[in-house]
Amino acid sequence: MPSLFGTDVAVNPQLRDVSRSFNGKTVRHYEVDFKVDVSGSVGPDGALRRSFDAIAERCTPIMISATYGGGEKIDVFVEGDFPSDDYNGDGSNQTFASNLEEQIQALGTVDSINLGSTAVSENGASPYFADDVEANY
Repeated sequence: MPSLFGTDVAVNPQLRDVSRSFNGKTVRHYEVDFKVDVSGSVGPDGALRRSFDAIAERCTPIMISATYGGGEKIDVFVEGDFPSDDYNGDGSNQTFASNLEEQIQALGTVDSINLGSTAVSENGASPYFADDVEANY
């Protein structure tokens, strides 16, 4: 009898290498670089929580990493597509990453940590398709 998880497991040929997405939406990956160690500011009024709240007000985070890079960076995966737009209502066309950056910087000093130099960048030009078995496209 063949093994259930052996090499003879069939792959649905109609779904193989088809661009699919998480919960019907794409997943975007942003790196938040606070430029200062925030790993100790984890309380309800801490720099990390206030930053998470600022992000969650603008999109739906589906995963946020632990801090890395000396406690200065986090990765945030969010649901949806965010083309350049007038996110802050002032008539300017900006990327979603720059809008998140402005919102976190606007928090100022939180828990004795100055968030004014925070940088947000989108990692990867293409969205992640979280339910792909193997991405060959």
